[in-house]
Order: sequence, then C-alpha cells, then structure tokens
Amino acid sequence: MATIKSQLSNDADGTYADSLTLAEGLMLQAFRGSDVVEGVASHLDKRPPRFPSLPVRSSDVPV
Repeated sequence: MATIKSQLSNDADGTYADSLTLAEGLMLQAFRGSDVVEGVASHLDKRPPRFPSLPVRSSDVPV
C-alpha cells in the first residue's frame, strides 16, 4: 500500500512513460518478495499461508 501511495504522489507530475517504467520495476521487485513466494507455495501445497507478523509501526512514521 505504501508503494502505491508513493507512486500516486511522486508520479502525478511525470509522464505516462516514466510512470509506467517505474511501475514495472516496482512490480518485478514485489514479485521477488518473500510474501509472493510463500503465497504461491501455500497455494500449490493447498495449505494456509504462513506469513510472518508485520512489525509494529508508530503513528509518526510517514507512509
């Protein structure tokens, strides 16, 4: 979600081509993440996913 918010904020004044290039890079980066690996593995194994707990965030951390 933070990535999407960042994209909307940072790409508002950019060109479509530049935004698309950045979005494709971020998407590929996300697909390599441990959440995707676990999600696909759990689906193939027909079991619930075992995602690690998210760290606790304080309210003064920018999103």
